[in-house]
Amino acid sequence: VFHRSYDLIVIFKFFEKQRATYFEELLKEQNIWYESSVEETEEKSIYLFGVRIGDQKKALHANYLVSGKYRKPTIANVFVRWIIFTVAITFAFHPSK
Repeated sequence: VFHRSYDLIVIFKFFEKQRATYFEELLKEQNIWYESSVEETEEKSIYLFGVRIGDQKKALHANYLVSGKYRKPTIANVFVRWIIFTVAITFAFHPSK
């Protein structure tokens, strides 16, 4: 999302403090300039980060790292996950005739 009054800034939003903190750490590690703020409402907090458009690619990569670190597995049950994986591999290497 672009900044509403300054289109050279890309905005990243987070709804969990833990994700926002990790994103900020990644920005600092990569020496990416940013501005941040928190919008407080009665129901929740929204953590906002503004990044220069020139750093958008690096910031997007950092955003993917945040998503990857905190996402839940598509199939939560390990046993079911391995069964699906095994069946998929079996059919991939032994196609029907």
